[in-house]
Amino acid sequence: YDDVLKVGVSGGWHDAGDYGRYVVAGAKAVQDLLLTYEEYKIELDNTNIPESGNKVSDVLDEARYELEWMLQMQRSDGAFHHKLTKARFAPFIMPQADQERLIDVEWADRQGALSPGKLYLAEIKIYARNRTGLLMDITKIFTERRIDVQSVTSRATKQGMATIIYEFEVPDSTTLKNIIEKIRQVESVIDIDRTTG
Repeated sequence: YDDVLKVGVSGGWHDAGDYGRYVVAGAKAVQDLLLTYEEYKIELDNTNIPESGNKVSDVLDEARYELEWMLQMQRSDGAFHHKLTKARFAPFIMPQADQERLIDVEWADRQGALSPGKLYLAEIKIYARNRTGLLMDITKIFTERRIDVQSVTSRATKQGMATIIYEFEVPDSTTLKNIIEKIRQVESVIDIDRTTG
C-alpha cells in the first residue's frame, strides 16, 4: 500500500517463520509443483484445499494460487516486487489476524534516487530492409508520442539489410509494447528485439 495507490496483493503462501510472502521462494515452490505434476501426473482432486473437487489436479490448483498472487506483485514495467512484508514481524498469531500496515514501496530511478513516476530506460533493436526514409518513419513514431529518444545507432549492409538500435525512456511496459507494435507496421521492418526495458 501507499497513500496514492492501493495494490491488491491478496492470496499467496505465507512463510512459515514470519508470515511474509516471497516471490523468489514462491517461484521455486511453484516450479517444484509443476515439475512433480509433469513427472508423476498427480491427478488428486481431493486433498481438502478450497479448490478440491473442481476436476483439476490439486497440485495444479495450488500452483495457480501462488502464481495468481505473484502476478499481483508485478509492476506495469514488468519488474516484480520481490516480497510482501512489514517493518516488524508479527507476534505468534494467525496471518489473517495480523492487521499491521504493509511496508510502503518506492522505485529507484537509473541514478538510484527514490522517485516514483520517473521514466524507465528501454532499448530495442530493429531489423529491416534498408530504404530511404526508414529512420524518419521510425523516429516519427517516437516524436508523435513525445518519447525522448536517448540514442540511435544504425548500420546497413551491402546486401540492403539495416539494424537500428533505439534507446529511449518510457513510463511503463504498456507504452513500450505500443511503440513496438507501431514500429512493426512500418514498411520494410522485419523484426524487433527488446534488448532492455
